Amino acid sequence: SKSRWGSPARGPLFTSPTSRRIPRVRAQASGAASSLDTMGGKRDAERMASMPKPPKRARTAYLVFCDKHRPSIMRAVHPDPAAKFTREEMQSVTTRLAELWKQIAPEELADCKATADRLKDEYDAAKAALPPGALKRDKGKKKHQLILVEGKGEKPKRARTAYLIFCDRYRNQIMKDVHPDPTSKFTREEMQSVTTRLAELWKQIAPEELADCKATADRLKDEYDAAKAALPPGALKRDKGKKKHQLILVEGKGEKPKRARTAY
Repeated sequence: SKSRWGSPARGPLFTSPTSRRIPRVRAQASGAASSLDTMGGKRDAERMASMPKPPKRARTAYLVFCDKHRPSIMRAVHPDPAAKFTREEMQSVTTRLAELWKQIAPEELADCKATADRLKDEYDAAKAALPPGALKRDKGKKKHQLILVEGKGEKPKRARTAYLIFCDRYRNQIMKDVHPDPTSKFTREEMQSVTTRLAELWKQIAPEELADCKATADRLKDEYDAAKAALPPGALKRDKGKKKHQLILVEGKGEKPKRARTAY
């Protein structure tokens, strides 16, 4: 290329010194930013590593049963231990475990339930021993992504009402009457039948039992209010995410008081 005076343009001599320095300055700035990000990431990693990890969720009776019988079924489906399982073979193992669960003996079912109850008690004890700033699991933006975030406390569960206390007393018996087989799942119609029968039984409740349920509900409400009042202002609140059925744990700034009632 030529310059406007007709002589060949000499790029290095006519290049502005400022334009030559800009990429270097930008590179230094980006390097400083990346180093800060790395330092912050290391601090976060060290802080997260020093915090206690939450216990794994307790195994259910079905999972305890699967843990007992899975190795033998896997050997029957896939005798070669050196080769990897195919997708069809893993599905076959799952199907055979489900079929075997439907034929479980009452004694083995009771043993699996007892083991599951013991594991649940150990899980609850380990969870209760965690400090308020223990790690919580939070759903990330991607599907099935779990992110560990620092908790600021745990909200108490809402107190049971008198009707829910009444349902807790009779639900198991009604569920056994509607669905005698404990190894198969409830259908939607069966669950609706349980709810309907509980509502009909509630309409026929005796005055003495109604008074007892209300007294228990009042006691639980007082315990809930006391636990809620003991929470710090930065306790974790549940906030609905942008997507449907998505819950995100965010740090609260305290609860706003309810607006005063008008004369109307």
